[in-house]
Amino acid sequence: MKKITFILIALMVTTFCWTISAQTYSGAGTPVALGPNSGDVGSSAATVPLTGVVGPGSGEFTLDNITLSLTHSFAGDMEIVLVSPAGTRVALCTDNGSFNGTDTNPTSLVFNDASANDVTGWDGGAPMVDYRAEGGANIFNVGFGDGPGVDMNTEFAGETVTGDWVLEINDDAGGDGGSLFSYEITFAAPPVGSPPVINCPMGGMANTDAGVCGAVVNFTAAVAIDPEDGAIATTQTMGPASGTVFPVGDTTIEFSATDSDGNTVTCETTYTVMDMEAPMAMCQDVTLELDLMGVATITAADIDAGSSDNCAVASVVASQTTFGCGDLGANMVTLTVTDDSGNESTCMATVTITDTTAPVITCIGQPGLVSVLEDFEGATIPTGWTTVIESGGPADWIFGTGDMPIGADFPTNAAIFDDDGAGSAQVGEATLFSPIYDLTGVASASISFDYALQDFAGGGEIFAEVWDGSAWQVILTETEDQDPINSGVIDVLAFANDAFQFRFRYDDNDTFAWGAGLDNFMLTYDSPAAPLVLDLDAMGMATIDPSDLLLSVEDACSVTIEAGGNTGGGIPAELNVGLAGGNGLNPGGNFFDINVLNDVSFQSFDMNLDAGSGNVEVYFKTGTWVGFESDPAAWTLVATTAVTSAGENLPSPLNLDLDIDVAAGETVAFYVATLDLGINYTNGPAGSMVGDILVSDTNIEHLQGGGKTSLAAGTLFSPRNFNGIVRYETPDPTSGLVFTCDDLGSNSVDVTVTDASGNVSMCTATVIVRDVTAPELVCMDATIELGADGTVTLDPMTLIDMGATVEACGIMSAAADITEFDCDDIGTPVMVTLFVNDAGGNLASCSAMVTVVDMLGPVITCPADITVDPGAGNVNYEVPDYFATGEATAVDNCTDPVTITSQDPAAGSFLPDGTYPITLTGTDEYGNEGTCTFMLTVESVLGANDNILADGISLYPNPANNVVTIQNSSTQVLENAIVHDINGRVVMNVNLKGAQGDQTIDVSALSAGVYTVQLTSNVASVVKRLIKK
Repeated sequence: MKKITFILIALMVTTFCWTISAQTYSGAGTPVALGPNSGDVGSSAATVPLTGVVGPGSGEFTLDNITLSLTHSFAGDMEIVLVSPAGTRVALCTDNGSFNGTDTNPTSLVFNDASANDVTGWDGGAPMVDYRAEGGANIFNVGFGDGPGVDMNTEFAGETVTGDWVLEINDDAGGDGGSLFSYEITFAAPPVGSPPVINCPMGGMANTDAGVCGAVVNFTAAVAIDPEDGAIATTQTMGPASGTVFPVGDTTIEFSATDSDGNTVTCETTYTVMDMEAPMAMCQDVTLELDLMGVATITAADIDAGSSDNCAVASVVASQTTFGCGDLGANMVTLTVTDDSGNESTCMATVTITDTTAPVITCIGQPGLVSVLEDFEGATIPTGWTTVIESGGPADWIFGTGDMPIGADFPTNAAIFDDDGAGSAQVGEATLFSPIYDLTGVASASISFDYALQDFAGGGEIFAEVWDGSAWQVILTETEDQDPINSGVIDVLAFANDAFQFRFRYDDNDTFAWGAGLDNFMLTYDSPAAPLVLDLDAMGMATIDPSDLLLSVEDACSVTIEAGGNTGGGIPAELNVGLAGGNGLNPGGNFFDINVLNDVSFQSFDMNLDAGSGNVEVYFKTGTWVGFESDPAAWTLVATTAVTSAGENLPSPLNLDLDIDVAAGETVAFYVATLDLGINYTNGPAGSMVGDILVSDTNIEHLQGGGKTSLAAGTLFSPRNFNGIVRYETPDPTSGLVFTCDDLGSNSVDVTVTDASGNVSMCTATVIVRDVTAPELVCMDATIELGADGTVTLDPMTLIDMGATVEACGIMSAAADITEFDCDDIGTPVMVTLFVNDAGGNLASCSAMVTVVDMLGPVITCPADITVDPGAGNVNYEVPDYFATGEATAVDNCTDPVTITSQDPAAGSFLPDGTYPITLTGTDEYGNEGTCTFMLTVESVLGANDNILADGISLYPNPANNVVTIQNSSTQVLENAIVHDINGRVVMNVNLKGAQGDQTIDVSALSAGVYTVQLTSNVASVVKRLIKK
């Protein structure tokens, strides 16, 4: 151990001289109650046995000091007076110290004549080391300001010191009080002769020895010289001996010496040992799992691996103790170890934050599994359960125990019917009823429970039954002794209804039995859930965020929601502002500005709140809050919510969905305030200002703000910084799930939720897509043609103007009030009303004018192709009227009969031999024509004379230009020559009677073409072809 020797460089002399030693006397009866009523006087008397008077002369005594130790909840109510044995009253202190001068720990008040301190200047807080007595009136009540101070030795001069010196404390206001713990009065007498002079060794400073909370200090003894006795012995009367270990801090040693006259003098010196040795900080790494609230906390002890100090460790502080979703992964935390002397050391620990809990999600339209458990742990019947004593009594089901009357007991509290307790003469039949449950539409339902039966003589039995809506159905019965056992899962879906109920019935069958018990009743069912109903817009589309497919998402951290390949909603993010606390208001709130760097949507906040429950309001405004802290009209109340605090310096989530969208580049302000709960915030760092950036991330900057009780009242404190977490979302460009007309009806959509740690949960949502927009139907007029039967059926779709009609999902069907038309409808347009039905079942109607027309000509029936002979003696065949002969017919769909007919060649035309198309035409009353054509062949049947003539006749030149010569080499005399054009029309008739030999005919007037020349004799006829150039 290092030894430190203080070398005497100079002597620090402290000399106290008394003829007799100063004497201190304590007041009796302490502690003494003070107050609480106005006028209550507490007193204590110190009896002084000395003989003499107060004064400075030889053999006289001086009043050295008055020392008090007391508490009082309002020091300004106290009047403190010292009363001498002779009855002289001197006010020591009247109504000083305000409201907090003596309100906590016992406070020491010292009064002496040597003090330079005026007690009337004490207006609160800890008193000074000593005061002069205030002085003033000698009776209560003593008024304010009766000082500025008196010498007690002057006030009591000449009075005897012998007797009771009484301290009186008057409480002059009431309502407050305290205690006088001690009262001491000290007298001293002047020395006899010359007192000794004593010199102590000079003190000094030293550092602690390595690894030791102290230092070895060596010093020499004090030296005392008396004028009469010379050098006299000194004695160490206080403090540790030289060569021993002095503790850290100031250590005072005292020496005294007494001369032959009895004068005792003392001196003191102080040695200061300083601890300059830093602690040894030792860290350890830890891994923490986020809880369901997304919070993990540590204490400094969790990462302290055994830090130590040569003296004592005063504090171990971790730089971060609360972790959230933003801290997932490894976090470096500084552990600062401080000893009692303020020496510090640090080390670093890695705090790894993990999240292994998958999100808990429920999809819209997904049946939810509901479990209802009643464990009968309470001492009374559970809420909603009832009992009925069917017979017997007065015994009833009992609760708060698991003890069966006999046999094995339930391990925990149960519902027990003690038939033995009902008495042997009672008939026992008792039923326990559950609450009523609505199981309408459930997908599954089951029951399980624990039960027991002790029947003694074989007569007792139990029945477990359920109500199916009309009758009780037994699902379990037992007639034999049975220790507590589980029923197993019993399917009760077949009995589900809107008033489903369970009952457990015990019947002793009018015999002596022990009883029965029921415990751990559980009803489990799949509750049907309503699907998401989605209405398409007029364009036949609907887009939803995949997050809309979830009824609930429970995850402490941010999640990504996907459905149908699309990521939903904004991407959750958070900015942890800090939770250091250190200041606050109750109630009150924080103003703060946020600079928005990228588009965000503010959602909620976590706050640092005092323990308890209360209500929180959130106000919002664009721009800064500065200058609007007392202007409620400038703010919008965006949320009011109840909150239960997670505890001081822990994040308490408000769980809001504010959806406040703010564009990049804007500044917005919030005022988040409690109504009935304490809020904790942190003072701004030294030198900082409102508007300085406190914390930030890539999307937002949180600025230093202020604290105030409310928007309407209170003083603004600034800078005061919000404690908690700002929760917001950033846009997700891939979001949006699109439904179209192809999805009409029920759709199952798989939803996947992934949290920030990659934990995945899935569920299936049901989406009902509807088309609720009626078609914007536009009709158009139509003209329809009658058919061959004189009728037509209208297709309603022909009346829809598809170009002008608006219908996203298509027209599924159409109908008209008139669809059948006939010839009677020709000429006058008919108004028709059209009704349509789209894919969503929406109806629409409109009207159009339908014009009926007949566009079909008559159906003309021609005779078959025929060959005719002009007849004996005829060169040409006369064309008959085929309609008149009935060989041709004309039938029309609307005109009956057809009266307008024609034929070409016309009836009465003469046709020479040849083949001719005969066209027959019929026209109905609407101008429609019908035709048919057949071939008519005119072929003369020649006799012998005809052959002779034919062989003897020729035409030349042929073709001819102007004239043609008829050469007749036969023996027959020609009578005439008739020229026909191609259509059988006679164009020339030449009389040849009497002519023999060759004859010339002028054909120059004929048009170029093909002609027939019929030459006739008196006995025969022949036709020749002539070509006119």
